Amino acid sequence: YYDIYEGRETVSELFKEKRYQQMYECFDRNPLLKCTKPHDALERIWNLTMRKAKDLFMAGKENMALDLFHDFKDIPMKKQYIKKIMEEYVGYNQSITYIKQDKLALAYGLAKKYPEYKESNEYRTMDAQWKKVFLYAQKLLWRSNTQAKIKEILAPYKGIPEKSKIINEMMKNTQVYERFRKYLSQKDFKIAFNLAHQYQFLTETGEYANMMKFAQK
Repeated sequence: YYDIYEGRETVSELFKEKRYQQMYECFDRNPLLKCTKPHDALERIWNLTMRKAKDLFMAGKENMALDLFHDFKDIPMKKQYIKKIMEEYVGYNQSITYIKQDKLALAYGLAKKYPEYKESNEYRTMDAQWKKVFLYAQKLLWRSNTQAKIKEILAPYKGIPEKSKIINEMMKNTQVYERFRKYLSQKDFKIAFNLAHQYQFLTETGEYANMMKFAQK
């Protein structure tokens, strides 16, 4: 049996004194205290600390990021999160280097392992370039004698499993792509959407992006 009033004043005082470890110990002894304002305020501080630390890690300011965790570093349940964040950003600078050196397979590989990297401006720029190149390749499909050119511009992405799959699907299923475009021109959006669900490469096309924008209006 737990009493929400038992320990409520204590956690309020501990919060004022920034004794967060003792607060979590109180929450463990009486879980009902997690329904109090001090608990909510503490979690807001923790979430804000996490966001600020990630930004600092991404800016290469590791020491400043670690300093933010000072009030949480001795709390067992938070130690795991702090350790995980540190591990994620160990290779962050290496990821940026790969992007700048156009080592796309290595850069995408790290981003797949550590999804947080996808929040960086460098990653977004790199992926925007992929979309631009892929859209250009799609346009070339409908011209004569462009197979060699398509392979040339898409070659840098061949070593990236998820991109390579999309490229191969597109090259092998030009008739499917043609049907997709036909359904869209006839405004058969349901059939077009079902077709895109079957063939992933269609979701990377400009036509699919336009269809989704139209659907959201």
